[in-house]
Amino acid sequence: MAAVEYVLDAMAQNRRGLVAMVGGLTAEQLAWRPGPEANQIGFMAWHLFRFEDDFVHARLGGGLPVWERDGWSVKWPQRPRPENTSPLWPTGNSWTPREVSEFQAPPLEEVLAYGQAEREAAVAIIKTLDDTSLDQPVNPNNPQANKGLVLRVITLHEAEHHGHIEMLLGMMRAVGVR
Repeated sequence: MAAVEYVLDAMAQNRRGLVAMVGGLTAEQLAWRPGPEANQIGFMAWHLFRFEDDFVHARLGGGLPVWERDGWSVKWPQRPRPENTSPLWPTGNSWTPREVSEFQAPPLEEVLAYGQAEREAAVAIIKTLDDTSLDQPVNPNNPQANKGLVLRVITLHEAEHHGHIEMLLGMMRAVGVR
């Protein structure tokens, strides 16, 4: 199996797992937090999709992220990026606990529809790669930041948040929220 095929397979498995975990959760369950410093499941699902959408489009090409191209940014507007924050802030990366607590997750069906749309666009871009292109830099100022690294980051990022979501689901069961 070629490396790009392996990544696409891992991405598909990750996404099936995520959809199975969050499918059927209520708005209350998506917004539940075990404490004021914790993320909520609805936020993490949205963040995963936004991060992948921006990360793939910005580093591998493909034009505007689905978030902007398909009008999701108008449907779910965010406040402007605060000064002195990461360029990834619009994806939910490095948000403060207060910013997370103020996040209002869109209905699950809409979040999953956005996730499906951004994933289809990401897969289309990734399918243009082959194993020989994975060493190509995506940033001329940092040759170690290559296309292979982008694929590794998006695959591991979703898997990492699976663990967070599974932990929250277990905590919800323990306290009777689920």
